[in-house]
Amino acid sequence: IANIDAPEMKARCRQEAQWADDARRRLRALLSGQQLIVRKTGTDIHGRTLAVIATPAGDVGRRLVADDLAVAWTGRRAGAAHWCGSRRT
Repeated sequence: IANIDAPEMKARCRQEAQWADDARRRLRALLSGQQLIVRKTGTDIHGRTLAVIATPAGDVGRRLVADDLAVAWTGRRAGAAHWCGSRRT
């Protein structure tokens, strides 16, 4: 999803792994049975498609950020200190 940075499934710590699992579950719930609007914005350095994804309820990336399961994309990945630090309770 182009407009967010989410925790990685191949996590650097247990906390990041839990966040990644929580984010994946929430994403599935947000997308389940919904009509999707996908707007391709480009590709990343690995050639993967980047896109903004929305449902009739709104932008899925923004919802994940609002739910504290991702952060807004700033042009660079959040470091291990972000996902593995003590920020989230």
